[in-house]
Formats: sequence, structure tokens, C-alpha cells
Amino acid sequence: RLVDSSLKQVSIYGFADERHTNNYNVALSLNRAKAVAKELVRLGVSAEQIRIYALGETNIRNSELRYIEFKGNRKVNFEIQFQPKNKDVKNN
Repeated sequence: RLVDSSLKQVSIYGFADERHTNNYNVALSLNRAKAVAKELVRLGVSAEQIRIYALGETNIRNSELRYIEFKGNRKVNFEIQFQPKNKDVKNN
């Protein structure tokens, strides 16, 4: 379960393929990341726990993909960090 008291931060990384200008791709990847963030907030994650990164066409899978295969570079990845659980808590 994603939403609980141990959730620390969610980092969302938006990407785009290389078919447009860098500025366009950064804006597109930002929109992708924001869409995921909006859905996470709808599911109960606090907006303050979300960090968004627009990476545009960086970290693409393969720069020589055929047109039909560009979709592999149009993506959003996210990383979830949890607070460590306190193991010293005693049950009474």
C-alpha cells in the first residue's frame, strides 16, 4: 500500500522521445510527470511529498529507434521512499 504513515517522498521523472526540440520535450515530459502526480494526489498522497523532474529526451532507451518504437522513450518513472520503521517500539 502506497499511502501510509511511512511514506516519505515520491520522485516522478518524466521523459520524451527525441523527435522535437529540447524545450518542447522538457515541457512534454513535465506534463507527463504532472499527470502522474495529480493521480497520486487523487489517491491520497500529499502533494508536499511529491517531487517532479522533467528530463525531456535524456536517458532514452535507444536513439536509433524506428518511428513506431519511439513510444518506449515516452514514459514516466517514479521512485518511492519510505521512512524507516522504528524497530524499538514495544507492544504493551
